[in-house]
Amino acid sequence: MGTTRIVVGTGNLIDPAKLSHVFISPRKRAQQTFDLLFAEASTQYSLGDMNVTTTEELAEWRYGASANAFAARLDALISKIRRIQGANMHGEKASDVVLISHGHLLRGFVKRWVQLPLDVPLSLMLDPGGVGIVRYMYMTTNTIMSMSPR
Repeated sequence: MGTTRIVVGTGNLIDPAKLSHVFISPRKRAQQTFDLLFAEASTQYSLGDMNVTTTEELAEWRYGASANAFAARLDALISKIRRIQGANMHGEKASDVVLISHGHLLRGFVKRWVQLPLDVPLSLMLDPGGVGIVRYMYMTTNTIMSMSPR
């Protein structure tokens, strides 16, 4: 059974019925990952009102760019996600969000998600092709959040 069938589908980690937005890095490999995940799913499930956005906020941390600029980019993306999900914390409508990017950026994203500076060491392994889930505590976007790899 292909990874797509395990990860994407009704009742799976990425349930198209619960999906609101997909943010994709402009890197070619991220685009290919999106195609692999959702091409087959789109023939089997209605992807409904899902928004797919290629965003520079998921572009890699460029050599010479400051950590503050990188953190600001990640914080802007996190703010967008909180706006998408804030009014729907109890399942009022589909609001799951998927990020497709590379590990370095996603490790930075997790640090900012749990409100840590980028220079704080964080022992976190994100496997290539893996799925990680970040959540809110207490079903509110105003709380410190947690992350669990899957």
